[in-house]
Amino acid sequence: GTFEAPTNTKLVGSGLPAWGYPLAALLVPWLFFGAGLAGFNPIVTGALVGGVLAPIWPHGAALGLALAMVCGWGVTIAGTPYSANALLLERLTGYPARIGALRWNWPLSAAALLVAGGLGALLTWFLAAA
Repeated sequence: GTFEAPTNTKLVGSGLPAWGYPLAALLVPWLFFGAGLAGFNPIVTGALVGGVLAPIWPHGAALGLALAMVCGWGVTIAGTPYSANALLLERLTGYPARIGALRWNWPLSAAALLVAGGLGALLTWFLAAA
């Protein structure tokens, strides 16, 4: 016999409750940033988050997840001490990368994470209901 791929790849019981999708979108940018603080490249985080959430995400609300992921990625590469930006700043100024990223950039990073998560959550909420 030949192997045939299943037509329905969504696992039974793998979905979140209706309120879980906006909450997940709210937390996705923070997950990217937290992983970046631990030294993970956003490519790895994006592959894991997208691989886990995309199959169970409501099809009409995928834009909310995409926005949360892209914004989380951007804030991570701009605001964590292991990013190329911070390491270049360290080399050019002599200040440690963690000082530039966590002391100087933290207020902007936190504001951007709040806005990105909020927008992803609102977009997911409105589009999933439509």
